[in-house]
Amino acid sequence: MLKLMKVSHLQRNATRLTSTHGCSTGPREPTILSYCDIPEPKSSMPLIGTSLDYTPLRGFQHIEFYSHLRKRHEELGEIYKENILPGLTSSTVFCCTPEDTKTLLRNETRFPFREPIGYILKLRNKFGLSSGITQVNGEQWYKMRKVVNQHFLSQKSVWHYTEKHYQIAEELADFIERSMDSNQEVPDFELALKRWSLEQAAIFILDARLGLFDEANKDSNDFIVNVGKVFQCMGDLQIGIPLWMLYETKLYKKYEEAWLNVFHHVKEYRRKAEERHQHKNSESQLQKFLRTSNLGTSEVDMVMNDFLTAGIDTTANSTIFPLYLLAINPEKQEKLREEILRYIQNEPLKGKTLNQLPYLRACLQETQRMFPFVALSSRKYEKDIVLSNYRVPAGVTIMNTSNIMNNMNSKYFDKPESFRPERWLEPEERNKARFAMSGSFGHGPRKCPGRLLALQEMNCLIAVLLSRFRIEYHHRPIEGKFRLLTIPSEKARYKFVKI
Repeated sequence: MLKLMKVSHLQRNATRLTSTHGCSTGPREPTILSYCDIPEPKSSMPLIGTSLDYTPLRGFQHIEFYSHLRKRHEELGEIYKENILPGLTSSTVFCCTPEDTKTLLRNETRFPFREPIGYILKLRNKFGLSSGITQVNGEQWYKMRKVVNQHFLSQKSVWHYTEKHYQIAEELADFIERSMDSNQEVPDFELALKRWSLEQAAIFILDARLGLFDEANKDSNDFIVNVGKVFQCMGDLQIGIPLWMLYETKLYKKYEEAWLNVFHHVKEYRRKAEERHQHKNSESQLQKFLRTSNLGTSEVDMVMNDFLTAGIDTTANSTIFPLYLLAINPEKQEKLREEILRYIQNEPLKGKTLNQLPYLRACLQETQRMFPFVALSSRKYEKDIVLSNYRVPAGVTIMNTSNIMNNMNSKYFDKPESFRPERWLEPEERNKARFAMSGSFGHGPRKCPGRLLALQEMNCLIAVLLSRFRIEYHHRPIEGKFRLLTIPSEKARYKFVKI
């Protein structure tokens, strides 16, 4: 469990107060401290910054980045700044308090600025491709986001596919029954989850079935493997010394190769889907998107690519965590099963109903607290902003680390080490935790555009699995590790006991 920070920098500077001619005239406000006063790591050195901290010389491991962030905050307080390699990188401010999260949210503009990821831009510029919705800002971002919201973020669009998503969840459950070994576990259950998430995404994006549970599909397995490689490389490129900015490193080349493989697979999926719909004389979600959007061909290519690939690893890994927590908390699992069975009866749940099951929603919220999918939220602001009593100049990158710093803090969550979905059904406790975390899907206008789809997919699968199996876990505890997003530390080796 995260150790509570004993003394914040705000507390350490509480005695530095404004006064009138040296006389106290009542309550005094803390002096706003300058950007230069923001604490920095003691390991920072001229010219090379803190780059050595991100090498094996200092014992750094990318997968343990969350532990690294916690140690930084324990050493420096609730806010600090860091420049990994001056000249190649700029200083970044890291903050985590609920007050700072609230300040960041209240200063969101119509066009929130998020720092583009350099290696993604480098690759896409190299091949003359659109940067994609996640890598652009301003009017260009707004243009793409407006189209995406219309077609992929409406409840109506998502609920239209609930029955098919439920059917795919049933197919995974059938696959589990066919594939269980003598221990009633499914060998390589993670691969099965990735097939499920790809099949789900293909339905929503392409209006097409890939048949991943009908027969071995070599092309799709290759696609899934390369998506995993892309995320692995991105996690390693994201943290540490950015030598890829100077030349194409071995890691960057590995990332480029895997990404191009994925991109070509997506184009082929799209081509086959369009042919099938032409044969049936019908219009797919994809075709409607192409026909009605005001985006260029390259922009459409990248939106479709990002939507189809982004959810495979993330949705599969994110689903492992609620299944794990329910497996090791059988009384919570049983309570959720009772709720699901009350609503299912003899028919699959409708999208609206599924989205509103109170205990199911609470279980997913509690999972996102304990295992936040995204640890960091990045922004830049056009105006100066005051965080933890320090003035941060306009244009400085700010990283909100509240998800990983506060999720196990008893100051904001009662018995934080316990899986207690009920906390999200209690208004007082829910309000207490309101700004403690920035949320697994981000915040504001740049909130994850695929969140409704991901939640519906997980809702359907959990509903199906709990209606057919009792889920158990008898292996080493699962922790959250870093690979761009949160991944499980252990294999998902669940025991499925048929009900």
